[in-house]
Amino acid sequence: MGIKSKFCPRCGSKTNFSEGLCASCKFAQHEPKLPEKVVVRVCRDCKAVNWKGLWVKTDESPEYYLTMALEQSAMLPQSAVIKKLEIKKMGRKGQVDVILDIDGRKFEETMSSDIYIKDSRCQDCGNMISQDHKGIIQVRNKKDAAKILEFTKNYKTTIIKIEDQKNGFDIYLVSKEATKQLSNDLRKRFKFSYIGTSHRQYSWDKTRNRPRTRINMLMKQDD
Repeated sequence: MGIKSKFCPRCGSKTNFSEGLCASCKFAQHEPKLPEKVVVRVCRDCKAVNWKGLWVKTDESPEYYLTMALEQSAMLPQSAVIKKLEIKKMGRKGQVDVILDIDGRKFEETMSSDIYIKDSRCQDCGNMISQDHKGIIQVRNKKDAAKILEFTKNYKTTIIKIEDQKNGFDIYLVSKEATKQLSNDLRKRFKFSYIGTSHRQYSWDKTRNRPRTRINMLMKQDD
């Protein structure tokens, strides 16, 4: 419904409004509120941010994600749009300045919420510390072995260890995603005559009722 100019049925004022009430009455009937508590968790090791249950490696600050969380969870009057949200104070009874637009009229409000940034540890860093690998890349390429090892230094944050083998070496990684990423980058950079993938079960996930598996990738170059 578009914005119209007529008398507000609640207060009687003649002004622009939509959805049955003027901007002032919408604000008075449903004052904006923030959730009682907002927490953003940051990995103490790699500084990844937990956003909606996923660990995100990002250049954005934790405050950026706090602001997004507050904006997305705020309870607003009808037709209200947040034009600006600024965190003024963190911690218990933190303070947030908000500017709203309702049918073209600006409202400024200072609201309160418990706002925290908390240290945590992401799954990848947890696996790194516990030496719990989720993938292995088996490189069998004597010719380019030194160059490949040098190349893998760019991925040291996801590599748990590298073990020498008779015709090459095995790279142990913290996650399946990291294993796939490194193997794809190696394939683009170096020549391999054979690349094979297999999955091996190592336990059972009771909550999802399915096996937990590790990924093994064999990358071979004939001599």
